[in-house]
Amino acid sequence: MKVNNMLPHDCQLENESFSIIENDDMFSYILFSDTPKGEIDARNKHFFKCKFSKIDFSKILIGGARFDNCIFDNCTLQNVDLSKFGLYYCIFEKCKLFGVKVSNSKLKDVTFDNTEGMYNDFSYSSLVNVHFLDSVFTYTNFEGIETKDLIFSHCNIKESVFYESNIRDVDLSSTEISDIKIDAKSLKGLIVSKEQAIALSRFLGIYIKEEL
Repeated sequence: MKVNNMLPHDCQLENESFSIIENDDMFSYILFSDTPKGEIDARNKHFFKCKFSKIDFSKILIGGARFDNCIFDNCTLQNVDLSKFGLYYCIFEKCKLFGVKVSNSKLKDVTFDNTEGMYNDFSYSSLVNVHFLDSVFTYTNFEGIETKDLIFSHCNIKESVFYESNIRDVDLSSTEISDIKIDAKSLKGLIVSKEQAIALSRFLGIYIKEEL
């Protein structure tokens, strides 16, 4: 895996190699690029202001790892648990996330941009200033989430779960929400389009009679 220095220039930057990751607990201002050939153990490590480019994390053990102010570009994360520390000030751009778990945790100032995800678990987490932009997060568990400034813009979250969620003032009007699972209480204050409102009315026990 290639490792290069990363901006800003006013910081003291270091050249590191993922091959010695087991000898350090924290990595700062480092660009990691290209997937390693062998398995790397990054469990319980702290990554601060690092960038990961074109990394397939299936070869990297990251359970219990902490990511603060990190950028993930064209990366793949599958079946990993990031619940211990959550995610803070991170950007996922053009990534693939499958079976990623960040439950009973906190996500703050996190952006998912042009990212594809399935079967991810954010249940019972706090989502503060989290933005899903032009992304697909189908079959995702949002049950019991608490939110502030949560944004979905031009996304697809079909067949995702929102039971017992606080999503008041969240705007889903530009997002595909077909077959989502949601209860009547969680619908309160939700912003949707007219067509979506008709589809969601069934959760209130309302059935629309078609005109003859």
